[in-house]
Amino acid sequence: MKTIEVIITETGRNRPADTPETFNRIKEQFITITEAKEFMESRYGSMPRCRRKIYTGPNNCSVVVGFLHSYWNRDCSHSSKAWFQTDWVEIYEIERKPITI
Repeated sequence: MKTIEVIITETGRNRPADTPETFNRIKEQFITITEAKEFMESRYGSMPRCRRKIYTGPNNCSVVVGFLHSYWNRDCSHSSKAWFQTDWVEIYEIERKPITI
């Protein structure tokens, strides 16, 4: 059985020029790519345009595994101070095989 896995690593910083810090990681699994896209649309309002791609493989340049999505964010827990958030969105097809223990 194959599933689609979406891993979102949330990073934040005070301004775009600062070094980002990871503050959360979300991992979700879906049966179809359509369900994964619907999840991202519900999270971001629309599918991100995927302009800044994430690569893996030899020299980190052979296979696209996701994209970066950056935006200004704010919530009550930060006294309404906005921060620049970049989500590292990775998408994988996972094949699950039962094993004998």
